[in-house]
Amino acid sequence: MSQFVALIVGRLAADPERKVGQSGRPYTRARVALSGGEGTGVQHVLVTAFSTSVQATLLALRAGMTVAVSGPMKAGVWVPPDGGAPRVNLSIVADNIMTLAEHERAGQAVRAARAAPAATPASTAPNLRRSNAGPPCSDAVRSREQARALWQPGAGVDSDGQA
Repeated sequence: MSQFVALIVGRLAADPERKVGQSGRPYTRARVALSGGEGTGVQHVLVTAFSTSVQATLLALRAGMTVAVSGPMKAGVWVPPDGGAPRVNLSIVADNIMTLAEHERAGQAVRAARAAPAATPASTAPNLRRSNAGPPCSDAVRSREQARALWQPGAGVDSDGQA
């Protein structure tokens, strides 16, 4: 079996189930159905969550809901005991999970940012002044003019960051 880090997006094939391992450690299992497009069928991925926050998120979801899951994935081959055709067996240990609602909020934020008038990085950067209202951290923050020069097409900036 090979292992790699993956991000999958699909629908929960059934309600997630909380289980307890032989060691007494709780975990949550779910099956995510991935659609490969027209004519390719559906591939199920077994999702296992050990993190309490990921378990809580999974247990709050129901069959049919869309999720994005990331973490180490294992791929192998499963041969049915009846001698049928070998099948791909995929499983992932969920490090992170995002629900469709979270995905939609993130998408709205990106669309709003793209629709907003172009702002220079200096005008959108947080105020990095020290709490004693002294001068800005000059080594960490470029002047507004230098930042504008960096972001304007064709503006020349030398190796010292000077426009």
